[in-house]
Parts: sequence; structure tokens; C-alpha cells
Amino acid sequence: MMSIGIDISKEVVDVAMYDGNDYKNSQYENTKKGVRALSKMIKKLKKEVKITMEATGTYYLNYAEGLHEKGYNINVVNPLIIKKYSQMRLHRTKTDKADAQLIAEYGYREESRKYIPENPLKRKVRLKLRLIDQFQTDITKNINRIEALNQYPSGAKDMIRILTSINRDLKKKIKKLKQEIQDTIKQDETCKESAERIKKIKGVGDIISSVIIAYFGEFEYFENARQAASFVGIIPTIRQSGSSVRSKGRMSRIGNSYIRKQLTMGARTAMLFNPSCKALNERLLAKNKSYNERMVAIAHKLLRQIFAVIKNGEEYDPNYVKNTVFCS
Repeated sequence: MMSIGIDISKEVVDVAMYDGNDYKNSQYENTKKGVRALSKMIKKLKKEVKITMEATGTYYLNYAEGLHEKGYNINVVNPLIIKKYSQMRLHRTKTDKADAQLIAEYGYREESRKYIPENPLKRKVRLKLRLIDQFQTDITKNINRIEALNQYPSGAKDMIRILTSINRDLKKKIKKLKQEIQDTIKQDETCKESAERIKKIKGVGDIISSVIIAYFGEFEYFENARQAASFVGIIPTIRQSGSSVRSKGRMSRIGNSYIRKQLTMGARTAMLFNPSCKALNERLLAKNKSYNERMVAIAHKLLRQIFAVIKNGEEYDPNYVKNTVFCS
């Protein structure tokens, strides 16, 4: 078996082939032309290959999808896993060539999840959600600019008018994108049914339901709610070693910050109207937990509720609280 490690950057792709003894390196463009060239080289090997690469932003998608379409065994791993593997193997050299060799070695020795191309519908929803988030960030920045300009006694009215117009246009675009997202979700019966079920959970609206559909689907890659919470980065971490290191638990920030942000925003509503989340908030208040700590804990609870509804194919029952998968 030949293990092929691919280290990807924006323009160049470093490739290392490893058979358990020796490495052979090559380099390609990060373009469709480069994918075709690498595919031709692999065909010449006339042996079973296992291709491993890191999930580097969006740059890996060209090679992951291109090679997958050609029928190759593709594994896409979290860069943190490769980093930990490098530390474990005591690798010290840090170059693109060395990284490709390290990835090839990891692929040769370790098993990882097979790459499955993203559902086009879910990708469309995800990209539009991120655009909405960017537009909302721009609106907030413009509001701050307008507030600063208002402090001038004169000469700022034209700029304020321009910024106000920009925000008005951005809000229209956001409204249109939100409608397009809902229309897209309705095109898939399974996505539509899942979205309708989880929107019955207090604290889950159109945006959060769309986020769940776009990023989790049917939670098919998660065995339990804790794994999903770990993916988002809303689980407590504990630092303890003997008697010398004992720190308070804190929330892990390793995870998808965008999903975490949306769930935390939903927690504000869930805290008031979701029975189990409201009860959780009261318990944490009694323990003098800060507002941020309570919001993250409620976001965690919200995700567990969503997970149970979708994974088990059940309807949400707000009164079904005790001794269920909804409870923390």
C-alpha cells in the first residue's frame, strides 16, 4: 500500500508518497490542472493508495473533491491531529515538504474517517449563513462609525447618510438571503422535517435551525451529544495533575466559533422560555455563575436538546425534562 500525504497551501500543493520505508516528493499547482496531473501520476503507480490531507480552510476542497470524484480513497483530518502526531513522533523540521511527509506517514500508520463530499444543498445554506453573519458585522461597524461621526459639530452629515444607506441595503440583502435559505431547506424533505421539529424548541429559530442543517445534517457523524458539543467547543475542560495543578474548569474554545456564537445567542431566548434551560439558569445563578458561564452552559443544553430531537427522530416535548437525554 502506498500512502500519499498532501500538504496544501493557497497556490501550491506538496505531495509525499510513503511506502513504509522511503519518501518520494513532488509538487503541483492548487488548481484543477494540478489535480489532473496528480491523478495521472497515481495511476502510474498501479497499486492501492491511501490519500491523506489536512482540512486547511477551503484550500483543500479542490483536491479532496477532485480526487474523490476519480474514485480514490481520501482521508481529510483535522490539522490539530497532525500537530499532535508530529509532537508524539518528535518531528522538528517544519517545511511544506516535511509536512507532506508527516501527513503521508500518519496516513500509513493511522486510520481516519473517509472523506465524503459535502451535500450541495447544505453547502449553499452554510455559505449564505456566513455571508449574513459578515453583513451583520458590517452593519455593527457602520453603526459605530455613525456614532463617532455624530460627535462632530458639523461636516459629517454626508458620511452619516452614506453609511445609513449602506446599512439599509445590507439589511435588505440579509432579509433576502434568509428567505433563500428557507426556500433551499424546503427543497429537501428530510432537512425540511428536521428544521420544523427543532424550531419547536424554545431558543431555536430560523437561523439556528439552518445552522444545524448546514453543519450537522442528521448528526450522522456524531455518536452522542458530547461529540457534537466538542465540535462546537462548548464543553468544560479540566486541568488537574497530582496536587500541583488544579485549575477551575473552563469552556474549551477549540471548535467551530460560528456555531458556538449562534447557539449562545439562542441561549438568551432559551433562558427565558425553554423550561429545562430556564431551570438550568436558575441553578447556575444560585451557584453565583457569571452571565457568560450561564449562556455557554445553556447553549450546551440547547444543543443536547437539538441532538436528541434529530438523532432520535422525536418531537420535542417541553415537559419531558426529568430522566431524559435532554438533561445535563
